Amino acid sequence: MLISKNKLFIFLLFFLGIILRLVFVEKQTLWMDEASVYLESFERSLAETWSIRHRLQPQTAPLFPLMIAGLHSLLKSNEFIFYRYFSALIGILSLFSVYHFSKLYFRDQKKTLLFFSLIVFSSFHVQFSQLIRFYILLFLCFYTHLYLSFKWFEGNQKTSLLLIFIISSVGCWTNQLMALSFLVSSLFYIQKYGFKFRKLFIFNSINILGFLSSLPSYILYMNGKFKIGSYRELSWGDLAYMIKTVFIPKHLGLRL
Repeated sequence: MLISKNKLFIFLLFFLGIILRLVFVEKQTLWMDEASVYLESFERSLAETWSIRHRLQPQTAPLFPLMIAGLHSLLKSNEFIFYRYFSALIGILSLFSVYHFSKLYFRDQKKTLLFFSLIVFSSFHVQFSQLIRFYILLFLCFYTHLYLSFKWFEGNQKTSLLLIFIISSVGCWTNQLMALSFLVSSLFYIQKYGFKFRKLFIFNSINILGFLSSLPSYILYMNGKFKIGSYRELSWGDLAYMIKTVFIPKHLGLRL
């Protein structure tokens, strides 16, 4: 049985997406934000990572550093940069999430392939798939949440609500910006189906419960005194660098 051209093109896009997220993964030196994950999780127990993370600024939930600490306890790699492959794996999984979301949302093969192609070749998606930071995990949770939400809007399956609660919890334990997915999916529902209070109430109650699951961790940050960061004056080089990173990952080519 011959494979259709569309299926062959989708397979090729997935293949290229995987290659792009694995090539040059160890090219750049540690970024400052990666160094904060190093401080929190490398060669530390889960309890130590939990404690250190909650002494820092309340800008990031603790899940990703805890995952790195757990991985290190299993794999015992002496090279911290090795854990970029974990981010690359999450980036590859997120490609599957984006494809299934776009297929459900657009219901049009050409639009689905166009949207999916934009993500496959996105400089930002490639870059964050190669950094030991929470960004790509948040991306995976965000699009998985949208996909599950749209499935529930159409099918009313209770199992979908359970999965929505789980992914919203995981997303909020990754970063508080996950809450934007609740807003986006709710606005989509109103735009397509109209304002139906009961269904929106059930949907957002589940999302709020997922958000509240991360609240005990967030409250612990209130005692944090230490802040990572620095500043300097911006120059024209920063503007050129910003424009370059739209098309080429920041660790390739011109750097500051």
